[in-house]
Amino acid sequence: MAQIVGLPKLTSAMEEGTLVRWVKKEGDALEVDDLVAEVETEKATMEWRALERGVLLKILVPEGTKLNTNAPVAIMGRRGENITALITQAKTLKEP
Repeated sequence: MAQIVGLPKLTSAMEEGTLVRWVKKEGDALEVDDLVAEVETEKATMEWRALERGVLLKILVPEGTKLNTNAPVAIMGRRGENITALITQAKTLKEP
């Protein structure tokens, strides 16, 4: 089942981060521990690795975007899933 994925908290002190680079592209399959993206925290650039198998169905933020942890950044699920409602939901989650 497709789901919105938030910016992960990569360190215990991380409050926000900048999505520096997407390693995976829309439509790419993900295996557990695959490198998804690189995220810059206040102290270092960290690797964001997949925690489960699936497909990166939609990237919601471009590279260079600074975000709070848990802010919607992508939609992951199974190939062919209808994610229209999740895209709409993610847009409402971004609004202040």
